[in-house]
Amino acid sequence: MKKIGFILVGLAVFTACKKEGCTDSAANNYVEKAKKDDGSCTYNAVIPVATAPSTYIFERNGASSVSFSGQ
Repeated sequence: MKKIGFILVGLAVFTACKKEGCTDSAANNYVEKAKKDDGSCTYNAVIPVATAPSTYIFERNGASSVSFSGQ
């Protein structure tokens, strides 16, 4: 009888354990079967790209504010 009690307790503990992993579907390491997020999610780095304008205008009150005498 004690063996059956130990088996039942063991099964209850085993089935109560939930699979942990990354639960964010946007992450690189998403685990579909994970029920609890363990904080291990990783993502691709998003690097913003700056675009330089083709021309530059430096004016104040309609007049150029740049003084360039060469290099």
